[in-house]
Amino acid sequence: MSLEARIRALESRNEIMELTARYAQHVTSGDIDALMDLFTPDGTFGAPEKRLTGEALRNMLVNDITPGDRVPLVVNHIIDLLDDEARGTCSMYAPWSPYGPLCGYYKDVYVCNTGRWQFKERWFTFFPTPIAT
Repeated sequence: MSLEARIRALESRNEIMELTARYAQHVTSGDIDALMDLFTPDGTFGAPEKRLTGEALRNMLVNDITPGDRVPLVVNHIIDLLDDEARGTCSMYAPWSPYGPLCGYYKDVYVCNTGRWQFKERWFTFFPTPIAT
């Protein structure tokens, strides 16, 4: 792999990790427009029993997110680059939310559009959180 290709791969991985951090930051702040801008125009979000895109995704975010009601922390990124597309996973833990502590992982498809990485698909899987006794 050429030095230029290696640098591009490092930059892409860093930009994708920052994309997931921006997602978490915008969820915390409740900035719906900024969240929507992280997705491609046909980008999809999925969770158990949900598959949303476009206005349906925006409506879910507007109805579900209140600024400061949760702080998602994203870690453990694994990113596989494929030119201007990538696939990855990262773990998420929210110590508090309207539903109590949340834990799970995202399974993502990223694409580089007009020089920036965005979510093409973002799927969330919940892990059961033990109840403190």
